[in-house]
Amino acid sequence: MSSVPNSMDSGNTNRKSKKIQIYPETNLKIVYRKWLAACRWCYNQAIAYQAAKRL
Repeated sequence: MSSVPNSMDSGNTNRKSKKIQIYPETNLKIVYRKWLAACRWCYNQAIAYQAAKRL
């Protein structure tokens, strides 16, 4: 039984998760890689912008 301090949630919050593994086809793997590369690029650009803004 745990709850986040100052949370709007009342009562007990049980969290359940299930780990699954996917086996995408080759062309879908390529799409996933491109999406992840785009996410990494955006993240790195945001970090660089913040670092430049602080200097």
